[in-house]
Amino acid sequence: MNRKNFIKTLGLSAGIAAIPEAKALHIIEDRKAEQKFIRIAHLTDTHIQPEGIAQEGVSKAIDYVQRMDRKPDFIFTGGDHIMDALGKSKERTLEQWKVWDNVMRVNKIPVKSCIGNHDVWGWSLPKVSQKEGNSYSKKWASEILQMKNRYYSFTHGLWKFIILDSTYPLSIPGYMAKLDDEQMEWLKGELSNKGNSTYTCITSHIPIMCISSFFDGGTEKKKGGFQIGRGNIHSDAREIKNLLFKNQHVKVCLSGHIHLIDSHEYLGVKYFCNGAVSGNWWGGRYQEFDPALAIVDLYDDGSVENKIVYY
Repeated sequence: MNRKNFIKTLGLSAGIAAIPEAKALHIIEDRKAEQKFIRIAHLTDTHIQPEGIAQEGVSKAIDYVQRMDRKPDFIFTGGDHIMDALGKSKERTLEQWKVWDNVMRVNKIPVKSCIGNHDVWGWSLPKVSQKEGNSYSKKWASEILQMKNRYYSFTHGLWKFIILDSTYPLSIPGYMAKLDDEQMEWLKGELSNKGNSTYTCITSHIPIMCISSFFDGGTEKKKGGFQIGRGNIHSDAREIKNLLFKNQHVKVCLSGHIHLIDSHEYLGVKYFCNGAVSGNWWGGRYQEFDPALAIVDLYDDGSVENKIVYY
């Protein structure tokens, strides 16, 4: 640094030092407010059904988002849109999707969805044939949610958004949390090709990593330690973590599924598990957490703010 630039820098530092602390903080906040940002309303685990208060509850969450002064650029529906399709008949599943469509008619904000385990038809029905299951399952949910694929990406502003499919079928009725081989190779390609974007946000239904999985159910082992269910956190979390570390433009990962709320940062990536619009499956609070949605602001400098709203 030459003498002229050094004096300029010194003068700026001295000027900041002379500003009272509260005023200096106000200047920083003003600069933050001037930044452009993308706003996401993250509504996950709505578990809508015809009975009870589910339809009214989801409508209130949608209404809250529509009435915001600074409306979201997108609504991300994070999976488990309906109460359950895994173990229900086609007729019951269709009935639930009709309620979902009815509630969403009033929405005017673009929606991006990912598939949750309860959106998948037939995997817990032992009498469903493999052919019949493949004809419906995720394909049915993808069509209703107007998804171009069960996993996909898009860009907006300086951000790239990657939507994953967390639900992996087991040989017995049920599922686990994992990316299939085809999707993992696709993710590697997406992360290596940022295009015109600068930063990346990943959304999955089941958390890649989270804290709340330790407290969902009786995870404590009798002889000490914890045992996390294969459906509560990605079994390939280590492989994904290594992949994100190689691609440090990934700044945030959003998820739901657990119905509990937590946040942490690991190797420069922020992980937000954003609870459930349905709370305790429309039975009030689930453990310590009321029904909630999240407002996520993604700034042009790569920073992220995640605000939980008990709507």
